[in-house]
Amino acid sequence: MGDWVKLNWQCRRGMLELDLMLKRYLDNHYQQAEASEKALFSEFLKLEDSEILVLLMETQLDGFTRHSVLIDKIRNG
Repeated sequence: MGDWVKLNWQCRRGMLELDLMLKRYLDNHYQQAEASEKALFSEFLKLEDSEILVLLMETQLDGFTRHSVLIDKIRNG
C-alpha cells in the first residue's frame, strides 16, 4: 500500500470535523510538504481523535509546539 493511500485511510477518523480537516490537508498540502513535515503529519495521525480535536480547536499547543506550522496548515486548509 502506498504511503499516500495509507495516510488517506488514516485521515478517516470517524469524526466528520476531523475527517474533513485532515483530508483537506492531505489533498492540498501533503504532496508539496518537505520530508520533515510529512513525518510530523504521520506522527500526528497516531494521536487519539480527542487529542487531535483539542489541538486543532484550541489555541494553546502545550507539548506540541513543533507541530504548530502543521496544525496551522490543517486548520486553514
